[in-house]
Amino acid sequence: MQSDGNEADWKPTPRLYITPYDEGHRRNQGVHVQLVVDYGPGSSAAVRSVCRDTAWQVTDAWLATLLMNRGNQMSWQGTELDHIVIVAPTLPEGAAWVLTMLGVEPQPGGQHDRMATHNLLLGLGARTYLEIIAIDASVPAPARPRWFGMDERSADAPAGLATWVARTDDLEAAVAACPQSPGEILPMTRASLEWRITVPADGRLLCGGLAPTLIQWRSPKHPAASLRDSGVRLASLTLVHPDAALCRAWLGALRFQGPVTVEQAAAAAPPHLIAQFDTPSGRRSIGSLPPRNSPPRNSPQL
Repeated sequence: MQSDGNEADWKPTPRLYITPYDEGHRRNQGVHVQLVVDYGPGSSAAVRSVCRDTAWQVTDAWLATLLMNRGNQMSWQGTELDHIVIVAPTLPEGAAWVLTMLGVEPQPGGQHDRMATHNLLLGLGARTYLEIIAIDASVPAPARPRWFGMDERSADAPAGLATWVARTDDLEAAVAACPQSPGEILPMTRASLEWRITVPADGRLLCGGLAPTLIQWRSPKHPAASLRDSGVRLASLTLVHPDAALCRAWLGALRFQGPVTVEQAAAAAPPHLIAQFDTPSGRRSIGSLPPRNSPPRNSPQL
């Protein structure tokens, strides 16, 4: 339905698209269901899509909730890059990996009691940082799956780039705009820091780590403000996926602004991330795919 420019006469119009869809990085195939609701002149459309093995119906309750969020959608400022996540088997191994890859050492972070994890941090400038996170074996396992797909990693998996986190000032609006559900919103704390973050119920990474985790800080001071200047800056983050349009849909729906680009994956290549950093030693690049023929972390090095 096209508006004639008179917003008072305009009615929200849902449009439903159903197309064959294969997530690529997973084995299941189903249908890609996308509902787009145009909120009228001066506002962006809200998009919701899901991938299911069986038929899926748009419920009246969900549509009513989406339409009620019109005011939030119009005033929402969008998202920007908050931090990059490196998952490691242990923090010492993660620190050694970052030192090898970027030529700098991270500094201590803290513990996440709810997830039984702990981290190290590397400042990347104002309001941006690199997080090295590992399972904290000194505390009991949580009652739920850990975040960032950490429970699915094999015991001999080396440290590596896992995913990224996008910051927003309205987490509910960001979640409502996502092409797929990013998970439930969990309140989290670490020392004096407080935030809310999206975590899928199964703890898995969305789109193989290419879709961002969403975060809203409740603390008055961003954690990057307390980190020493490492001299490292994120130059770019590239999302490489067999369905590049899917990644662009995520960025568009989230109104993302920042140094993130999308590339079409080569034939048979799995989804992966490529992050480039400007360091005191020059431009460095890290990816979420291990180098070919790389040995497991406990294998002898030749």
